Amino acid sequence: MLAGGSPVNLTAHYAGDGTFAPSDSTPVSITVNKENSSLQVGIVTFDSSRRITNTNATSFAYGSPYILRFDILKSTGTCQLLNTPPSTSGCAFDATGTVTVTDNGSPLDEGTFHVNAEGSGEDQPIQLPPGTHNLSAAYSGDNSYNAPAAASALPLTVSKATTNTQVLPSPSSITTSTSVTLTATIHTQSNGAAPTGTVQFLNGSTPISGTVTYTGQSGAQSATGFATLTATLTTTLSVLPVAPTPRGPLPFAPLLILACVSVILAFLTLKLSQNKRRGYVYASLLLLTALAAGIAGCSGGSSGPKTIPISAQYSGDTNYSSSSGSTTVTKQ
Repeated sequence: MLAGGSPVNLTAHYAGDGTFAPSDSTPVSITVNKENSSLQVGIVTFDSSRRITNTNATSFAYGSPYILRFDILKSTGTCQLLNTPPSTSGCAFDATGTVTVTDNGSPLDEGTFHVNAEGSGEDQPIQLPPGTHNLSAAYSGDNSYNAPAAASALPLTVSKATTNTQVLPSPSSITTSTSVTLTATIHTQSNGAAPTGTVQFLNGSTPISGTVTYTGQSGAQSATGFATLTATLTTTLSVLPVAPTPRGPLPFAPLLILACVSVILAFLTLKLSQNKRRGYVYASLLLLTALAAGIAGCSGGSSGPKTIPISAQYSGDTNYSSSSGSTTVTKQ
């Protein structure tokens, strides 16, 4: 195949045989015109098993698995190498040159990427922060292909990575003088930077004071490949007060019943003979005692273990969304 763009002198050579001597033709100048080209650029996303989920994504979460891929195309045909089955009639496999990529007007990563031996290229790893990104990609062209008349535009939206907050107390059961360590772990599905931000621990709805210690890991540092943030606070029960259970007034309905029964028994007692009266008095006292005990039992409080509700609220940051989690601590 002749390269395009520059004149090429062609000469025909005859090797000769037993009868005729070898000879060469007069050189002929031929110019192969360049073929017009176009640039195909897109974000390719993957699932957790590295299977392709989208070859032209326009929105995705921060730190999710994806790459930026570009392919040089011929003037006709289609080129979808990542599809199953692939389409290759329009792929310019022989293209060379470079592709320049900008993000909101500034060079993206290396800025200029070389076209590989298959007429394509990738930017990986790539990590765009949350927000709106207007990518622009321009192919330089080469001896065989003209550069496209205009750059390829690729508008993208990157959302914050979601988080999940888990809270664990140690120990989970305490006495008045026992301290407890509260640990909140902020989990993500992001391979990006370590989360920052703050964590507020609460006893019910009351903030717990104290110094919170933070340890963050990026996706590259983590054994799981996902970024995490750990927040730790050690405190005592004096900072985690348990609100006493208020002792409410005696219920109105049992009091009314008790009064009515007392009146009826007194009336019946006056109508009976003296011997029978004494038996009914004893029975009345037993009944009144039982009613009083039942009423006292309904209104009494519990002196057993108390459950302290603990929660942790993560503020989020520029890359990660906020979240919260909860647990309980038992006071003996």
